[in-house]
Amino acid sequence: PPSNPLNVNVNTCRSKQKRVHFASTVFVSPIERASTEDAKHIWYEKTDLMNFRRDARDVALSFRKGVAPATPGAYRGFESVAPLRQRQRHLSIRCTLSAHRKGLSVDETASIARRCNSWSNEVAFVQACHDYADIYRPDMSCMIPVVTSMAPPAFPYTVVVQSKRRVSVQGDQDSGRRVRQRVCEIHM
Repeated sequence: PPSNPLNVNVNTCRSKQKRVHFASTVFVSPIERASTEDAKHIWYEKTDLMNFRRDARDVALSFRKGVAPATPGAYRGFESVAPLRQRQRHLSIRCTLSAHRKGLSVDETASIARRCNSWSNEVAFVQACHDYADIYRPDMSCMIPVVTSMAPPAFPYTVVVQSKRRVSVQGDQDSGRRVRQRVCEIHM
């Protein structure tokens, strides 16, 4: 066993195939019907939901700009809007689709997807370790690397930015405009 319990290769942690089973008996708990007045207080109002969305957009924007959070963990749950992670996800998807379009086998395509996503898996594992430590073992937090310090390695495949000329469609106003498109080149 490794001396550091957090030094685990994510790819070696494979779980058995899981199955869902349903019990043959059903337990029903009756719920009293709420009055019209009480029903208004059971869930959020439309204005509350709009305020939540607005606040989430503001937090995501400040996270993208790199503004330090007012409280620790204020950006938890907004990792998907981090530019570095968005770029990595975009490139991974492009490479996987490119491998499929080039006719690579399912196993080769899966291998490429695994390789492209390995950094994202490591970041997710470290974040999970932080979440666990924050709740159950606060003394371990200092032993876990900070997620923001985890820079992705060089992307494993060549990414070429091509300039394509847009196809002219009858009645199209800007038919001569150039469109830049990232294309992933897979070299084995």
